[in-house]
Amino acid sequence: MPAKSATDFCSGPWQGPDLSGVSRICASSADSVRVVPSAKEAFVAKPAQDTFAEFIGATVRRIEPGRTQAQLTIGPHHRNPHGTAHGGVLFSLAGVAIAASINDAETSGIVWAATIDYLAPAREGDELIADAVVERGATNQATVTVTVTRPADGVVVATASASAKVRARDSTDEDASG
Repeated sequence: MPAKSATDFCSGPWQGPDLSGVSRICASSADSVRVVPSAKEAFVAKPAQDTFAEFIGATVRRIEPGRTQAQLTIGPHHRNPHGTAHGGVLFSLAGVAIAASINDAETSGIVWAATIDYLAPAREGDELIADAVVERGATNQATVTVTVTRPADGVVVATASASAKVRARDSTDEDASG
C-alpha cells in the first residue's frame, strides 16, 4: 500500500495560527492533522517554537531549569459536549508543560508514561496555568509533576505526572532553533 500524503488526511483550509515555518501542514475544523519538518525538530524545540502548543493556543515559558509553565485560555473550540474544557485539552496542556520541562538546551527527554487526574471543570474564558516541575531520579530517569490551576480563583483543575528518560544533549543533536 503506498504511503498517504498529508493532503489525503485533510479537507478544508487551515484556520489556525501562522505556521509559515512548518514545511507541511493540514487541518480543518473536522480534522486536526499536523505534519512538521521532522519529529526530532518538533520534539527538541524550545518552548516558544512548540507548534503543538501554538496549535492548541498555549504559550510556554521556562521559569528555571527543570520548571516550565504553559498557559491556555479555554476557547469555544476547547469545549466538550457538556460545555466544559475537554479532558484532552487539559491533558495536552499538561503534556506541553512536561515536554518543555525535560527538553532544553542541556537536556533531551522522552516521556514513556503519563497520568492525569481531573479535579474540577474549566469553562470557556478560563485561563489555566500548567506548572511542571522535574525531579531527577536515577542517572537517566526523571519524574515530572504538573499542577493545572485556574489563577482567577486558585482552583486546581488537574494534576498530572509523567515518567521520562532523559539524557544530556551533545554536539550530534539537531539545532531546533533553526
